[in-house]
Amino acid sequence: MGMELTRRTFGGLALGALLAACGMDSSELDVADAGDPTPTTPPTNGEPLTLPMRDVAGGDPRIAGEAISRLADRLFAATRDDANHTISPMSIAVAVAMLEPGTSGDAVDELRALFGIDATDVDAFHQSMGALEVLLEELREGLTFRLANSAYIQQGFPFEDAYLQKLGTSYGAALVESDFRNAAEAERASINEWVEEQTEGFITDLLPEAAIHSATVLVLVNALYLLATWETAFDPEQTTELDFTRFDGSTVTVEILRGSADAAWSGEGFVAGEKRYDGGLVAQFVLPDEGRFDEVADRLGDVLANGPESGRLGGALFLPKFETRSSAELIAALRTNGVEAIFQPGGLEGISADALLSVDGVVHQTYVSFDEEGTEAAAATAITTRAESMSATPEVNVILDRPFLYRIIDTETNATVFVGQIVDPTAG
Repeated sequence: MGMELTRRTFGGLALGALLAACGMDSSELDVADAGDPTPTTPPTNGEPLTLPMRDVAGGDPRIAGEAISRLADRLFAATRDDANHTISPMSIAVAVAMLEPGTSGDAVDELRALFGIDATDVDAFHQSMGALEVLLEELREGLTFRLANSAYIQQGFPFEDAYLQKLGTSYGAALVESDFRNAAEAERASINEWVEEQTEGFITDLLPEAAIHSATVLVLVNALYLLATWETAFDPEQTTELDFTRFDGSTVTVEILRGSADAAWSGEGFVAGEKRYDGGLVAQFVLPDEGRFDEVADRLGDVLANGPESGRLGGALFLPKFETRSSAELIAALRTNGVEAIFQPGGLEGISADALLSVDGVVHQTYVSFDEEGTEAAAATAITTRAESMSATPEVNVILDRPFLYRIIDTETNATVFVGQIVDPTAG
């Protein structure tokens, strides 16, 4: 049953989740204003809606980790081209996973297939996604990893309580009541501001102009920030310049970090190596043989999955010092991977049974920087949904400003009296 909501937030992304992961009792949250200093009108029953804290005790983060890596291969293949390009499969996966509990009809099977889960694994999958976020956010020396989730909802819209509860228990999402109907541009700016804050200013203007409009009812957002230091830093005095050869054979001079790989291996058409960060993360690098870049890129998951086990102590690692930004609209990539029903009205009845909802935007941005000390990176993903009234008929405009056909019929007998075409109304 749908519920009208006041402006509230789910609680403590890191603290609340860590308590839950440790098996401690969760508590209900106090109301927290999410940006509008003016109190909103309470629900019609006069009682504020109480939402649960994240509870992922017992969740196995490896389930989510494997699902995200499977998805990574397909999304990277569907989005890369001949330019610098980076995606954050984790950010994308979290945002899309938050949509899954609200799917209906064919959309249910499509999203579960996207993640490689079946009906018996769904609850475990969502619990594992939350457990993975908790694990990555644990305090580790030399590593900062933050994940934040938000759900911006149209005030007064009849959302299903079970769906919103799931966003809280599995994803610790902040729930923010918004007025897309009357202040779409202001709400877009507010969401972008939140993303910029969560990503230390590296992701700006995630939602472009017109991404939010008066028919928008729900925006799901994930923001990710990473600051990781190498276990063994590159010596700045060893940083030098080297020619880098591009696809077309031309060269460009770049700064090269010079050090040692922690492990290295070779395979059909490539050599690869890895370097460890403090806190348990690792960076892996693959150099395809000349003329085999696309071939190796298309099987990157297999290259990286099987290599480290056979790897031996690495030799020299020469890594270009770089900073890169990427942005993408992911609807085409999702469609390439079998997701279609969420983009059609009626595929999200688990979010609201009282309206025809559909996804009309999936936007993604990343920032990554490698230097002597380590890596700083950020990513954000937003999914926008719109509503169409189940009883409303879309307006149709008929403007006969080019050649057209016509007929005249008898409505009682359906007999055609005249039929014709007009290609030039001035010709007589």
